[in-house]
Amino acid sequence: MKHWEYRGKWKSYWRDERLDESLKKMVKHHVCVVKEGEKTSTEEVDVCVDELYHIFLNSERVASLTALPTQLEEMAVGHLVCEGFLPSPPPSLNLEIQNNEVRVITTTTEGMSEPDARTESNKIRGDVKITGDVIFSLIEHITENARLWRRTGGTHSTLIADSDGKVLFSCEDVSRHTAMDKAVGYCVIKGIELSECVVATTCRLSEGIVRKVARIGIPIIVSKAAPLSSGIEVSEEAGITIVAFVRRPNLYIYTHPERVLI
Repeated sequence: MKHWEYRGKWKSYWRDERLDESLKKMVKHHVCVVKEGEKTSTEEVDVCVDELYHIFLNSERVASLTALPTQLEEMAVGHLVCEGFLPSPPPSLNLEIQNNEVRVITTTTEGMSEPDARTESNKIRGDVKITGDVIFSLIEHITENARLWRRTGGTHSTLIADSDGKVLFSCEDVSRHTAMDKAVGYCVIKGIELSECVVATTCRLSEGIVRKVARIGIPIIVSKAAPLSSGIEVSEEAGITIVAFVRRPNLYIYTHPERVLI
């Protein structure tokens, strides 16, 4: 069934979601007492696995992040670029994973930021345009592919696409920040030029999320959720277009509307 066919059945549609073997590793079973109307029963449900990972840049631990146990290299590289520790594109990197430690080793320090410089964001320019239909299709792609969310209700999703709507990478994670980091990290590792891309997400657009987008140079961010005032302020300063509350046929353009063709 398509997601819209579940409309009016939100209480139970998750029971019909079947996970493949790779996604089964992302959940654990838990027995709950369930009250539905006048009926009370016990039921085995799935919950997302969240683990704590430590990211090292050379010999320094720079972050500890809670995430699903997958796409850890992408998470580490994306976090370091999104938080301004590494430039985009970064220098040549070696990656090592040992237990819950992800080590990123650089061959040069060129372009790497000092701690007090990491609050800075890029000023984004360019004439990237996107249509309303593409915006709707990106949010619908997220909804269609959010299988862990449908099964558990415990994830956020982020995707990166080109301005024509071709999805380059999409992922779910227990944290909106690590979902963004993993999507960005994949594109950085693959050498994808992000200045011509669009990012779509399910999360609120706070200062932290929008600043990540500004640092990597993506000009348009789309969300099915709401922006916060801090995120709007950063987007105005950085030149980012925010489109939020995207639910066909409606959307709200908060900043730099010249990039959206409606």
